[in-house]
Amino acid sequence: MLTLFGFSQKSLTIQGNLENLICNNNGINRITLNHNLRYLNCSGNYITQLDLNEKLEKLICSENFLTSLVANENLVHLNCSDNNLIHLILNENLKVLRCSDNSLTRLLLNYQLETLSCPRNLLTDLDLNRKLKYLDCSENLLESISSNLELVELSCNDNNLQNLRFSRNLQTVLCGDNLLSEIFPNENLKELHCENNKITALTVNTDLLFLVCSNNKMTSLKLNEKITFVECEDNLLSTLMIPESMRTLKCENNDLPFTNLDEYHEKRNLHFCKSIFKN
Repeated sequence: MLTLFGFSQKSLTIQGNLENLICNNNGINRITLNHNLRYLNCSGNYITQLDLNEKLEKLICSENFLTSLVANENLVHLNCSDNNLIHLILNENLKVLRCSDNSLTRLLLNYQLETLSCPRNLLTDLDLNRKLKYLDCSENLLESISSNLELVELSCNDNNLQNLRFSRNLQTVLCGDNLLSEIFPNENLKELHCENNKITALTVNTDLLFLVCSNNKMTSLKLNEKITFVECEDNLLSTLMIPESMRTLKCENNDLPFTNLDEYHEKRNLHFCKSIFKN
């Protein structure tokens, strides 16, 4: 392992049998790799071009000035966030990809990818592979996302989505700031954020514990018996049954006629804003 701090040269050439190199935040604008390198962290430099060696397995090259990057065959973990990437070519073995804050308009995913973080790009379409479990594609231009049965966590905030399919294994979904008019959660969902959409009705699954659905168009909301946290401000709610499990409720700017707030607060330690309710 070689770690460089305060490296004064603009160009770096790696020779010999070195396998692990950390040279982040040094002002380097060019780096030449040896054949044996397996791990490279060169983030926070001024690199505009990077040719990868065949044996490299993990690469962190975020916060540089790359416009294109081709993954070598053995690379399994890539973090190339905060660059100027327009073109990114993946290999068949990559399992983790973090490429946020670039200018990518297209991503062709391989079949082995399990984690993808690509927020703040220019993506209009995203075709998911079958093994993907964790996806963050927030702040793009997506109008649809293909269904994936293995997906466990999904963050797709701030896109142009009009519909969204919930696969059976999803446990956490963040889909706020879209154009969704309806949502049908799966049975295993534990956490749902769907604020700032156009949702008129929401079916809450039996295992949901955490719900944020503020600023929609819902007139009613039926909660399950397990839920502990709800934010449903800025809707059209006129009725809301509070289950025994509830610990935090935020529902300003509705039309809720609750009169037994002191009882709820005393028995359940419920946190709420009293000013929202009618006497």
